[in-house]
Amino acid sequence: MKERSFIAQRSVHDAVIAPNGIFELKIDPKMIKSVKHSRTACQIAMDRDRQTQTAEEKRRKDKKRKSEQLNQLLQKKSRIEESKSEEIAQLNDEIERLKNSI
Repeated sequence: MKERSFIAQRSVHDAVIAPNGIFELKIDPKMIKSVKHSRTACQIAMDRDRQTQTAEEKRRKDKKRKSEQLNQLLQKKSRIEESKSEEIAQLNDEIERLKNSI
């Protein structure tokens, strides 16, 4: 869209700069319609770009949220494994004491 817009703008600029360009410029209904259409096309393109940016931003936020959840779950798992390993060690010690007392 930007390239076509630039080419159209350059064409208008060249027509106005040409000798007597601005004095011989005739504004006809076709030109007015073209300008109205270009504004609409520009607005549609801007809306599409905005939606794309919003979708990308949403994807990034979702990815970040999932990453944070994953980190929290991994930390929770690590804490549980640590506490369970301590309990297992205590049980093993108690078993050994009982074995030795028999």
